[in-house]
Amino acid sequence: MGIIDMYLSGESIGSVVASLKHKTRYVAMKSPQNFDLSRFERQIGAKRLVYKEFQISKRKNTYWTFTLYEFESKACIVCFTE
Repeated sequence: MGIIDMYLSGESIGSVVASLKHKTRYVAMKSPQNFDLSRFERQIGAKRLVYKEFQISKRKNTYWTFTLYEFESKACIVCFTE
């Protein structure tokens, strides 16, 4: 099983999420086990808060992952404190 990237309307999901950093503080992601998570994390530049694996099949040893990220943007901090 190779490493994959995910796309939304032809744009990398990492680029899409990175464009949200001034509009949201948290981003949650559900992804397959072969998703290139390290590349995604480099693209978005956010702090990982949660990483959890959920098993789909014991026999096939397949799972999906849930990750929660926090953007440390001063613009967002102002939005949440006012």
